[in-house]
Amino acid sequence: MHKNHGFTLVEALVVVGIAVIIAAVATPGFLSWRANAQLRAATERFRGDLQLARARAVRDAQTVAVLK
Repeated sequence: MHKNHGFTLVEALVVVGIAVIIAAVATPGFLSWRANAQLRAATERFRGDLQLARARAVRDAQTVAVLK
């Protein structure tokens, strides 16, 4: 009996095709997740800036502005 070492071209193409389909399905979800993560991070930075401005305003008894 002949031992088979390796893959046929058809088997390799099927595996590559499945990988491409999985990547195509996963990409929109990943991009959406990434955009949401960036928005959450910006929101947390802004919240921290506001908290710091409030603390400084209370400490110095003065108006404090948060600028870009």
